[in-house]
Amino acid sequence: MNRRYAVLFAVLLALALTGCKTSETTAMTATSQIILTPTPSIPDAQTSSYKYKVTADVGALVVDAPVGNITVSGRNRPGIEVYADATYSSAPPDIIRNVSGGTLTVGYTCPTQVPCRVTFVIGVPSDTAVSAVTSTGSIWLKNLTGTASAKAGAGYIYAAGLTGQTASFSTDAGGIDAAFTSPPVAVTASTMFGTIEIQVPTTATYHLVTDAVAGRVIATVPQGTAATSTITASTNLGSVEITPTVAAPVSS
Repeated sequence: MNRRYAVLFAVLLALALTGCKTSETTAMTATSQIILTPTPSIPDAQTSSYKYKVTADVGALVVDAPVGNITVSGRNRPGIEVYADATYSSAPPDIIRNVSGGTLTVGYTCPTQVPCRVTFVIGVPSDTAVSAVTSTGSIWLKNLTGTASAKAGAGYIYAAGLTGQTASFSTDAGGIDAAFTSPPVAVTASTMFGTIEIQVPTTATYHLVTDAVAGRVIATVPQGTAATSTITASTNLGSVEITPTVAAPVSS
């Protein structure tokens, strides 16, 4: 077993041992079943919090956090707000915010040989195209109408309130849980170790391409090979479940 997969296995075991817990971040409390990915401990840890506002004309967001959880929430107002919570041993990380060609790139770099991690909570206009990447951490995408993409090396991926036509989710070790409130045209989801759960409206018919090597496939949505909407989902260890979107409760 090479070093990368040894790390993935260790993280997956840690996930199984920690079980479910609710996020401590307000933006992530929409579900009580979110599992945050354990991250490496930092000796003599210090913490710092940062807040940035981006008013430039931005149509796409790219978040690249080597270690740390990422939350991106769509909102019905202009501008982007970036909240960053950093944990580090001796010197704080450099928070990156670059705008180029209509794309905002957010990330961080640690000082040389100084361990650190950053958790990002970002609010964007709901039609922003979002791509989030982390090596170790969970990703939570919420209320987005544009293209959504999430990729984790070891971590869980959650999405809710999506109305965009295309979405892509992948993780090496962790589950994927995504819910759409409007029928998507193309969805891909893959994991090596974990269960994939995708909820879509039953007002459309879907072409399903699924594979669960050591698990089962459950699909209870309208299906047809000629459908214009395609869902591709695969896992090596776990199940694939594609079910109807559960309507949010109506407040009285």
